[in-house]
Amino acid sequence: MLPTATVSLALGRRAILVPEMTVKARSIAAMVSSVAALAALACSACDGPDSTGEPRAPGTLTFNRDIAPIVFAACARCHHPRGSGPFSLLTYGDVKKRARQIVDVTSTRFMPPWLPEPGDHQFVAQRRLADEQIAALRRWVREGAVEGDPAGLPPPPQWTEGWQLGAPDLVVTLARPYTLAAEGTDVFRNFVIPVPVEVTRYVKAVELRPGNRRIVHHAVMQIDRTPSSRRLDERDAELGFGDMDMGQSLPPDGHFIGWTPGKLPFAGIDGMAWRLDRGTDLVLQLHMLPSGKPERIQPKVGFHFADERPTLQPMVIVLSVENIDIPAGTRDYTREDRFVLPVPVEVLSVYPHAHYLGKQIRGFATLPDGTRDSLIHITDWDFNWQDDYRYARSVRLPQGAALTMRYTYDNSSDNPRNPNQPPRRVRRGDRSSDEMGTMTLQVLTASPAERALLKTAWARDRLRNFPELPWTHSQLGIALLDQGEHEEAIRNFRRALEIEPAFADAHYNLGVALGSVGDWDEAIDQYRGVLRDSPDHVQACNNLGNALLRQGRRDEAISHFRRALKLHPYFEQAHYNLGVALGSQGRLDDAINHLRLALRIEPDLVGAHYHLANALTALGRLDEAVGHYRRAIAISPDMAETHYYLANALTTLGRLDEAISQYRVAIRVRPDYADASYNLASLLERRGDSEEAMVQYRRALEIDPNHPRAHYNLANALRKAGRVDDAVHHYGRVLEIDPAHVRAQSNLALALRSQGRVDEAVAHFREAIRIDPQHAPAHYNLAATLRSQGRIDEAVEHYRHAQAIAPDRPSVLSGLGAALAARGDLEESRVHLARALELATAAGNEQAAGAIRAQLEKLD
Repeated sequence: MLPTATVSLALGRRAILVPEMTVKARSIAAMVSSVAALAALACSACDGPDSTGEPRAPGTLTFNRDIAPIVFAACARCHHPRGSGPFSLLTYGDVKKRARQIVDVTSTRFMPPWLPEPGDHQFVAQRRLADEQIAALRRWVREGAVEGDPAGLPPPPQWTEGWQLGAPDLVVTLARPYTLAAEGTDVFRNFVIPVPVEVTRYVKAVELRPGNRRIVHHAVMQIDRTPSSRRLDERDAELGFGDMDMGQSLPPDGHFIGWTPGKLPFAGIDGMAWRLDRGTDLVLQLHMLPSGKPERIQPKVGFHFADERPTLQPMVIVLSVENIDIPAGTRDYTREDRFVLPVPVEVLSVYPHAHYLGKQIRGFATLPDGTRDSLIHITDWDFNWQDDYRYARSVRLPQGAALTMRYTYDNSSDNPRNPNQPPRRVRRGDRSSDEMGTMTLQVLTASPAERALLKTAWARDRLRNFPELPWTHSQLGIALLDQGEHEEAIRNFRRALEIEPAFADAHYNLGVALGSVGDWDEAIDQYRGVLRDSPDHVQACNNLGNALLRQGRRDEAISHFRRALKLHPYFEQAHYNLGVALGSQGRLDDAINHLRLALRIEPDLVGAHYHLANALTALGRLDEAVGHYRRAIAISPDMAETHYYLANALTTLGRLDEAISQYRVAIRVRPDYADASYNLASLLERRGDSEEAMVQYRRALEIDPNHPRAHYNLANALRKAGRVDDAVHHYGRVLEIDPAHVRAQSNLALALRSQGRVDEAVAHFREAIRIDPQHAPAHYNLAATLRSQGRIDEAVEHYRHAQAIAPDRPSVLSGLGAALAARGDLEESRVHLARALELATAAGNEQAAGAIRAQLEKLD
């Protein structure tokens, strides 16, 4: 018996080790499997030996009329001169030479390599031959493999050469070829390929061209937004880094990207692209089989970008069995897992996974009415041909449907795939000599809110099933953070660390959760701990800077942001945070530089547009600032602060109608925005709409009863409208909040004087002058009040103070002239009145000029 073929498949960061096999044995196995496994794709339906459905007479089946259509549809895609198969199956001679072998592997359904049984749902590109097609192949060989009339031969199939999805938008490749050694065991190699995008793009589809199909068994593609994979590559003497552990790289959120020979690349779903940032590395893991001679390989990967940002975000639900412990000799060892959907979903694909002892795989949904919907059924699991399966039409499942995976394992000596002879006890583990059981479903929800509910419910279910595993506590903590349930998230991260104190991700996420409740001291401790063990943890470095910035420790924060950028120069969040920190120190030019760099990497980073606009405003570059405020609003229309500061900039530019409109939006988005109501009221008052202005001032005060500017401006508006009692109340409120508010003291005095409360008015005028001896209106109005009381000398004194402060104000000069005249100082009176008349006339104030002339005439 030949040794079992060596294969593996990576799942997240877990890896599967497999038994070794000699090159000679492998080459024989590869020859057998390649006949149809690498070649067979979607088979067209066959009407049977005769298109009428009637059996043909013996000896009447021919290659040209009956067999070529099957072979062309099922085999020739890979088995043509430039295909991935080791030989061609395009001619009668090609097929006849291997006819018996083809019958053997198709009759046992070893080929085509398609594991799922026919069921409730069709999969994309199913590679399963119909029973009638297998029977036709068998009968044709039994009858002598007749060629038949050449006129009956259908046209040979045509194939798209090169990229199957068309020319990619971007192609990346290894900087130089990798040479696989001639001898030895299977090789798992992770190649790190920088993806040269200047701005954030969204990937709809990925296509791999392995470069040397003879040696590649399968490939897994993940992405790394950190420099960790590069560091592993640098430390390895060969190109890339070895083993099935793919470092800190991860599948794109909600997506699995794999390649197997003969599998068509998936063109993607509109609106469901995944994010690709500048500075991201592609980590391409190849499982390669030595061929007996050195083989060079230089794979290429093509990216197809979406034109728009994604509107759909898939999620993966992973059902799994952790308590696997299979006694030696057990034939029917069954384990299952179950999860009840809290929301309706569309199931897009299913990926079952087990190792060599897996026998029967079932995945199904039990609907609320008790009916069962089969998602996948495999009666003869083969670790060597596992795959992910995409439904031809998504499977809609309602809220309350129970997802179930039920796996049966065979650890007996009768299992030809059992790597242990005699059998031994096998437990759950990541090595292929251990056993696993997972079923990954890619699903879509109707809304982000339902996705968050699903994520939290799934995490709670995992924790309920496996409370002893630290990752279940950590996963629930992450889901709870997304839901804003910070305290419970913190408890779960702490529990994960009680189980596994060195769990770096739990330390990091605990830091995030602690920061969300304002416990910056412990958050800083958690981030520092992560960096002690993992100095290249860019996110921890960035978040440590954020926590320090929150504590006002700007210099320390800036040093950590710079360290993050040294590790990852294209980390837009670090550029953004550094820009904010520099701006808080008044280093506006440097701040603007880093904020622009963040936007060059991620043009839709809304916070960077907002803070860049603020920095430009501070430098007086208002037109540029307005552009960035508007860009931030286009990305995130519901940020009230952006509308507010845009309105402020527009006000400074004199574009009052636009400013009023933006203040109104800010208030609509955030009804409790007191400053927006206040500023809107101020503009309405400037435009002469005093009634609505007072409404907005009162609204600001409902939100913030201690808003001194709103009290003050409302009091002024009320006094102007003749509602003096209300005005006095609001001036009083200003002074309760800020007794040193000089203008409130002075204007309260005017209001009191208009009520005849002259002594109180005088007291407030004097208090205003005490607070600010240079406040000219208080001196002037106190002087006028004293003059009306006959206290002429005091009046003259305060008029002179007002004149010293405001020497060219006609009202002050005319008041001083009148007081001097009342005291008998007529000559000096004439001098001040004449100057007042000159100034009033020059200003075009005829009413004041007329009154001053009348005063001068009385002196004459």
